[in-house]
Amino acid sequence: MVVEENDSSTNKRLTARMIHFVNLLVSGNDHITAYSTAYDVSGSTRATIIGNANRLMRDSRITMQLESVLEATKQNVVESDASARRYVMQKLFDKVNEAEVSESGQLRALELIGKAVGMFTDRVEQVTEVVDADSLKKELESHLHLLDNVKKKVSTIQ
Repeated sequence: MVVEENDSSTNKRLTARMIHFVNLLVSGNDHITAYSTAYDVSGSTRATIIGNANRLMRDSRITMQLESVLEATKQNVVESDASARRYVMQKLFDKVNEAEVSESGQLRALELIGKAVGMFTDRVEQVTEVVDADSLKKELESHLHLLDNVKKKVSTIQ
C-alpha cells in the first residue's frame, strides 16, 4: 500500500521523505532502516540515525499516517478472509446439492460445512466451586481425624 501526502490536524504536510519513510515502514522495514533509506545519513553516526528515526516515529503526522495505513490493511485482511470463507462455503453447498457428486462426496462436503460452523467441536464445561474458609477447615479437620484413627489402628496391629 502506498501512502499519499495529505494534511494533518497541524496543517503541516508530510514531506516526500516522510512519505517514503512511512512506505518503507509499511513494507516491513524497521524504523532505523527506513530512516536510513529515506534520508541522507552519510556522515551521520549510528546514534544520530537512531535518535532521528525515533524522533520521526514520534511525529504525530507519521503516527497518524501509519495508523491510517494499518487500519486500511487490517480492513482488507478482514474483508478478504470473509470473502474467502463465503466462497468456500458456497462451493461446499454447491457440492452437497449436485446430483452427479457421489454420496460420499456430499457427506464430506457436509462434514466440512459442519466443521466450519463448529458443529463437531467438543465443549468442555468447567465448573468452579466456591468454598468458604469454614467449610474447608471442617473438611480438613475431618480428614485429620480419619488419619489419626488409621494411625491408631496401625499401631495396635503392630
